[in-house]
Amino acid sequence: MRQSGQEGRICRAQLSIAARLCVVLAVLACDSCNSSKNRGVLTKQAVATTLSISAYTQARIRASGGSELQYSFPLLEIYNSSGALVFQGRDATANAKILQEFPGVLNNYQPKERAPRLENVIAQIPDFKAVEQKNGRNTEWVLLSVDLEGCEGCEVQEDALRGIKRRLLEQESVEIFEIHVLRP
Repeated sequence: MRQSGQEGRICRAQLSIAARLCVVLAVLACDSCNSSKNRGVLTKQAVATTLSISAYTQARIRASGGSELQYSFPLLEIYNSSGALVFQGRDATANAKILQEFPGVLNNYQPKERAPRLENVIAQIPDFKAVEQKNGRNTEWVLLSVDLEGCEGCEVQEDALRGIKRRLLEQESVEIFEIHVLRP
């Protein structure tokens, strides 16, 4: 049985459409497999702890060797791979901007050699110390975000951090520590 020219063109067109559809479906299936790996559970989480205000101030005093005696909230500190403080901000709006532009914005900052080192800060916070001893650290940047319970200004910084936390934690070069300080 022989098809007429019109019917043959329709069959070939339908076959061509079906073949294209199969290719598109195969590409989408492969893409969703790869994307599901990226959208799955993060292997790395932020390390968070809650401290009373007295425990927080005592930890900071010990970490600084007694030189840090004034505290304000929120606080954002960013340390480089050698544990030197590169950025310290106490203004919620400016901190939110730094977080949104991280890490490129840090090219403009030099390490503060006289500031307490990251390892000194971590050693004074029991939850952080335990994680460091268990996991070690092999990162380029460490963010330390400190907020005070009920502090409206702190919410600006915390919202900015929540907005980019997943993107940051997907990077092997970034680690996040958070301290939530309770009001007295």
